[in-house]
Amino acid sequence: MGRGKESTRFTPENVTALCYGCHSYFTAHPAEHYVWQVERLGQDGVDKLRLASNQYVKKDRKLEAMYWKNQLMKDFNIKA
Repeated sequence: MGRGKESTRFTPENVTALCYGCHSYFTAHPAEHYVWQVERLGQDGVDKLRLASNQYVKKDRKLEAMYWKNQLMKDFNIKA
């Protein structure tokens, strides 16, 4: 799902870090991007993500920022 889908913008299953070339390729070939996502998440995972992306969710940006800061600190073993 794209960044425009607020409800899944920061969902870990929806986050992929691609190089410029891969990102451009998948943007130009959405059917192949879909196949890649199914291989990565499974059909059930893609269906759940698509359903979640179409649900309205009001985001709490401050809470979300705190979550991601804590997640990064944990991932990189940084002490506060």
